[in-house]
Amino acid sequence: MHYCINYCRCGLCALSKVLLVERKLADVHEVLGQAGNAIEQWAAPSVHQKESLKVFFLVLQVCHYLMCGQVLALWLCLTAYW
Repeated sequence: MHYCINYCRCGLCALSKVLLVERKLADVHEVLGQAGNAIEQWAAPSVHQKESLKVFFLVLQVCHYLMCGQVLALWLCLTAYW
């Protein structure tokens, strides 16, 4: 069961990556929101795993905001992580 839940988190990130390539930006926004909530609620077995997934998620967010032309939203997103 643990692997299934972990796969769903990675699966949401992978799905958002595919949607970015297909330029379905409205769908990407929704999936990234779900992925962000799932990552934050995840009690990872190690800090390294959760941080790695958060970095991948952050890269996807940056790509999404740049493709949408929302530089200000990107700036706010990045400052929240610092």
